[in-house]
Amino acid sequence: MTSKTANDKKQDQKRRRTWIVLIFVVFGFLTYAYGVDATGVTLEEIEDEQRQTNLFRILRALAHPDILERETDEVQIAAEIYVPCQANEPAPLDNSGAYIEIVPPCGDPETDVLVRGRGFAAGSEGPISFIPPSGVSLGIGEFIVEEDGTFETTVT
Repeated sequence: MTSKTANDKKQDQKRRRTWIVLIFVVFGFLTYAYGVDATGVTLEEIEDEQRQTNLFRILRALAHPDILERETDEVQIAAEIYVPCQANEPAPLDNSGAYIEIVPPCGDPETDVLVRGRGFAAGSEGPISFIPPSGVSLGIGEFIVEEDGTFETTVT
């Protein structure tokens, strides 16, 4: 009759603990791999310049909160542009408030386009995005409003 010594019991516990940790690590890795596969997350999206700019802005705001900063409003203004050109023209501008004008109002995908804004608050800034029928917002530039409430920038 063999009886295990205290040393043998400790070694058995170590082996069991090692196997349990190994099983949990493998399970965690498989769960992570399944999650990445199921959601379709790619590292290419993270490397997008617009996403990195947004992430940097968010992290900077979290690291250095400005308690005395005044409240700001976010306004989205849209203007139509046809890619490629079509027979009909985009809808006429509603220039009763802040508005954006695109020159030319249509073009090929690589055409340089002049984006003009009027009626904005001086010192305002923000992104310029192209939103195709798929609904995905593609950052193509940024603007800063001059003292007279206007901005003008060229984007591709």
